[in-house]
Amino acid sequence: MAHLNPTLYIDGAFDSDAVNAGRGLILQHPSTKLLRAAHAGPLTAIYGAEIRALFRVVFVTRIVDFAFKPLGQPKFISDVIGGMIVGPSVLGRSKTFSQLMFPSDEKDFMVSVVSHLGIMYFIFLVGVKTDRNLLIKPSKSALGIGFLCWLIPYVIIVFTGSLLHSFIGGLGNGHLLLFLSASLSITYFPSVGHALEELDLLTSELGRISMSCSIINDAVGWCFMVLFIVLRQTSILGSFRAFILVMAFIVFTVYVVRPCILWIIEKTPEGRPVKQVYIIAILVGVLIYGLLSEMLGGAVTDGPLVLGLIIPEGSIISAALVEKTESFNTNILLPLFYMQYGLATDVFKIQDFKLLIGLQAILMVAYLSKFVGTILPSLHFNLSFLDANYLGLIMNIKGLPEMIIFIYWKRIGILDDEAFTILALTHLIETSIVAQFMRVLHKHPSYIRTNTTKSGIRSAKFSPDFRLLPCVHNEENVQAMISILDISNPTQESPINAFVLHLVELVGRAAALIIDQSAQMWEPNCDRIISAFKNYADNSDGRVFFHPFMVTAPYKTMHEDICRIAHEKEIALIIMPFHKHYPVLGGTGVGLSHLNRNVLANAPSSVGILVDRGFRRIGVRGYFSYSILLTFLGGEDDREALIFGCRISGHPGVRCTVIRFLPLLNYDGHNWKETQLDDATVLEYKSISTNNERVVYREEAVEGLEQVFSVIRSLNGDYNLVVVGRRRGPNMNLQKCIVDWSDNEEELGVVGDFLASTDFAGSTVSVLVLQACSSEINRS
Repeated sequence: MAHLNPTLYIDGAFDSDAVNAGRGLILQHPSTKLLRAAHAGPLTAIYGAEIRALFRVVFVTRIVDFAFKPLGQPKFISDVIGGMIVGPSVLGRSKTFSQLMFPSDEKDFMVSVVSHLGIMYFIFLVGVKTDRNLLIKPSKSALGIGFLCWLIPYVIIVFTGSLLHSFIGGLGNGHLLLFLSASLSITYFPSVGHALEELDLLTSELGRISMSCSIINDAVGWCFMVLFIVLRQTSILGSFRAFILVMAFIVFTVYVVRPCILWIIEKTPEGRPVKQVYIIAILVGVLIYGLLSEMLGGAVTDGPLVLGLIIPEGSIISAALVEKTESFNTNILLPLFYMQYGLATDVFKIQDFKLLIGLQAILMVAYLSKFVGTILPSLHFNLSFLDANYLGLIMNIKGLPEMIIFIYWKRIGILDDEAFTILALTHLIETSIVAQFMRVLHKHPSYIRTNTTKSGIRSAKFSPDFRLLPCVHNEENVQAMISILDISNPTQESPINAFVLHLVELVGRAAALIIDQSAQMWEPNCDRIISAFKNYADNSDGRVFFHPFMVTAPYKTMHEDICRIAHEKEIALIIMPFHKHYPVLGGTGVGLSHLNRNVLANAPSSVGILVDRGFRRIGVRGYFSYSILLTFLGGEDDREALIFGCRISGHPGVRCTVIRFLPLLNYDGHNWKETQLDDATVLEYKSISTNNERVVYREEAVEGLEQVFSVIRSLNGDYNLVVVGRRRGPNMNLQKCIVDWSDNEEELGVVGDFLASTDFAGSTVSVLVLQACSSEINRS
């Protein structure tokens, strides 16, 4: 994919002849001009202009982004519009503004160089985050849809363009139609990935299909990149030499540079960061590869793309590169490119009505043929009509790669100012419309729309097995989750099926993943997590069955994958670790807290939030393995917790204490139906626990939450775990006291928040907060 060549200058002027002759990058600014500009004063010096340019574009794009955010538009749309505002289409029409902001060519040259650095690192990071498995081992449907949704529009665009050739004249010496047909028929992988991430659709089922199809499209673009380098030569011998050099460049990268990258990964100790010298060497290598690709006759972004593709996605080195580079590049360097894109877009240049009609007709045919060319193969591969239409919209998304290509075409003379402006504005409007349609049409995931049966712990009583979904972020969560499996009383008559999810934040890769690790080789960093659960299952005498999965997704949409698996596997209980126990995973628990709350709001089964404070099996002979306290205040969640208590009370190594809190007075809005349900659940628990000496049941009459907390504080038992419902029942009309542990009430509930605070048991007792399957989900 030939993206962009930097501006070629000779003596401060653009040399189009150098480009057409295929020469490399020539930067020969006279030093005297630079020195004069540097000594002209702080407001006109080059560095002052650079800072001014950066400030104005960041300031304007942030204002526009704030204005467009309620409309649900991707961020790059607002960035491009911000660049256009400072360009000749709006503010740049003023000569005073232009002289103040763009006083001389030297400053524009510096801004151009810095913005091109941003483009190089952007394309490099695209390569780093690309999942090569989607390209090397694509599914049959992804391969078929991805190839046909390129071929069908390509043929139609070429045919349409040949009919309208007289409308576009001699633009690009007749080459515009060839390049335009190739570009419009390709859906670029980074454009789709960025838009889906902005719209929170990356982890959806259609998001994964569209990512697979777009990378097949992008592979076609890479073929055009090589073809472009070869065909732009002036002779057959030159073309053959260029092809040999490109192949040698790729072979050197794969068989020399890639082993060095793998050596760095192997030499980095597990859990330790990659050495800074390696990161710097790779980032400098990006610049070197950009220079090499220029020398070979390609675009400055082709080399960084090749370098990024050889770095294993999701590895420790790719995560380090993304973490150290992406934020600065996205928020500082790329906005300068958006500004340049806006400066090159001038709506007042559109004066040739015939050219406007011709290009608009080709673009409309391109969008429509892409849409239809995606729907037809999608229906052939058994996608529903609605999903096929949605995929057709996704594959019409445009983004930064198209912008880079248009800038490149303008600089090598394929596009003039008028044609560039038409293409830029049309792509911008089309993408904003597609994004809006995607926002409107995107609904709840299919697991919510199709879930019509009651799920949860109570319904599991009628199942031959008890299905749990323990979720772990790291090794610290493993032992507590195994203890939860153990107290769940697996037996030969009612075994446990544990579908263990290893949750990994999406860093260092572009595509979200769900991997069934029972059918694949284990990842080195997952080995100990999987081994711990597997050893427990192997030693359970057939009472526990273990199914490992790994989910890699952004935290803000990871709940969709968790809930989808819970629905497909008919899970009774999802167990999520509470986030504030460990200071790992980015240093804050904000993302994890949002993840837990999203799971609580959307889960198709019961959910447990585990606050782990060393919940482990006590293996001293003569003592019970676990000592558990269960509080019951009434309501759906507490009834679900008590049903779970029925199961754990049957464990021969569990001592369980149940305390039911009853209000002293019944208020006017007392719900007698809820009382009957509470009484029936308590009666069921008592009947199951009859003659069980390990179970203690007691009742306490209270007037308010302070008395509830006081009773819990007064317990002197050595409890390992406290089980409590998240939401209070309607009959427990207790005035909430003002306490300082209410930070996590939304996630843990009032009582759960108190139990998780340091005010209870010196912060040494683990807490399991249970929520029954949401009624709203079951009714949908």
